[in-house]
Amino acid sequence: MPLLALASGWTLPIGKFVLGLVVGLGVLGFLRLIGVLPARYFRVGLFALIAGCVVGIAALWGTARPAPLTVRVAVFPIRSSVTTAQADGLGIGIWEATIDLLRRSVTSRLRIAARDEVDEAVAEREVSDLASALEASMKLGVQFAAFGEYEKSGGTLRLRMQFLDVGRRTMQARTLQCGQDSLSLMPVRLAQAITETFRLTASGLRPSTPAVMPSSAAFEQYCRGQALFRTQSPDGYWEAVEAYRAALQIDSTYAFPYLGLAQVYRTWQRDEAEYRDENLAMRRKAIQSAWKALALNPRVHEAYRLIAQTDIALKNWAGASAGLKQAILADPNEPLNYVALAQLRPDRYQDVGFKNAAALCERAVTLNPDSALLRARLVRAYISDGSLNDAVGAGQELVEIAPTFAEGYECLGEAYNFRNKPTKAVAAFTTALQLNPKRPSAYIGLATAYTIKIDHPHAIEAYRRGIAALPQNADLYYNLGVLYQRLGQPDQARPMFEKAVEVGNHLNAHFYLAHLYEKQGKPEQAIDHWRQRVALGDPDDPWTKDARTRLQALAPSESSSIKVR
Repeated sequence: MPLLALASGWTLPIGKFVLGLVVGLGVLGFLRLIGVLPARYFRVGLFALIAGCVVGIAALWGTARPAPLTVRVAVFPIRSSVTTAQADGLGIGIWEATIDLLRRSVTSRLRIAARDEVDEAVAEREVSDLASALEASMKLGVQFAAFGEYEKSGGTLRLRMQFLDVGRRTMQARTLQCGQDSLSLMPVRLAQAITETFRLTASGLRPSTPAVMPSSAAFEQYCRGQALFRTQSPDGYWEAVEAYRAALQIDSTYAFPYLGLAQVYRTWQRDEAEYRDENLAMRRKAIQSAWKALALNPRVHEAYRLIAQTDIALKNWAGASAGLKQAILADPNEPLNYVALAQLRPDRYQDVGFKNAAALCERAVTLNPDSALLRARLVRAYISDGSLNDAVGAGQELVEIAPTFAEGYECLGEAYNFRNKPTKAVAAFTTALQLNPKRPSAYIGLATAYTIKIDHPHAIEAYRRGIAALPQNADLYYNLGVLYQRLGQPDQARPMFEKAVEVGNHLNAHFYLAHLYEKQGKPEQAIDHWRQRVALGDPDDPWTKDARTRLQALAPSESSSIKVR
């Protein structure tokens, strides 16, 4: 009976019935043995006990239903088949619009991987073949995935798509095309192809609803804006804004350009102190634009998380909390909303039943237990909450489930470091770097493990290896400088701090350089670095306050006039 129930997908408390039967038989047998229960009553009791268990199982069998199966699908960004000086961004726009169309036409039993989640999964390696698609799918915990490339020729847009069944490791190829004057139809065709190929409607999901897309002209402008935004340059950001505005002039009901504007306003920041007020204004405009996108298209749940991240940057903790709670109400089955809420203090979410960050991340993992990315967040949440044994256990489960996931070994290494098990941490970080030698945090974790072992030569070597692999990473120079400083080697530390400032204007490298120059009797250089540390720092940060005190002591006329970011 239990095997039949398991095979049928029903979840019945068979064990409780068996336990009740065994206990009942034991009680009847004991009473009969000591002569309290006559033989005829023993037989009646035995028959009633067995009949009750059988009737109970039959009743539950007839009323119980299998737990609904959640099908998860990822659509990966579509690559251009050629490299051009000015990307048109059509692949990005088609990818995003396809996700939106699929969300519109399916029930809660089908989950479409969110765009920000997909971006994280492919940040280190774009999806271009079976191996990279399987790797990204493992991170997301999906059963099906679609990826491919596009090309434009002779007024025709062609998509060469691959449809992946993750469990079977099989792919189907399919080519889709449309004319230049009907580009906005391509996401519709791709969404239909995904639904048909994976037989999503055959799983009890409703068929696609009629799609509403903007005009091809508005769609092209939005795609161009996305391509410009991803250049991550000031000129690209402003040109992206113009493209989004052009799309809205063509179709003011198109939600995505508002979300694009929000992305630009949140990302574009200037380091100079005189732009502090402008930076704050840009972040507020980001929130306004994101809310406009949600008003036009409530399915764009990524906007909630963008609003929350911007509110956090503005230290509007109440706004971030309220926005994420609203996101959970809008879609209680989206794991990323719980992970985002876990960034706040517990008093910001305890009113909705979660006592700490780990509880929120546990909920996220429950919603998608196959996601390596979510399990990594859970490990770090356990570390943050001080549940170090749980962190080690969750890290070990993670590397078993995803043995090729570099971040999983990194999380496990962090847990071992906090548990004061540096030898195991070294092994975990070493494996992480073998899988991906371009992770700066893994080099820092490895060096930390050696430092805990009081093996400073190997710690320095780990930082040096990281710098050789990632010469533009300021954190590696900074952390090596801190290690030299702690070892009493200021002459070795200063070049590392200077390099951290050179490649990344590292905030706390200014702090250490200012101290070093003070000790060397070079007040002018010290004042310069104290000034920059105050201007760039958070005014509530203790290090910023200390820097302001030192600047006041060295240059009383300057510190009061400096604006902080």
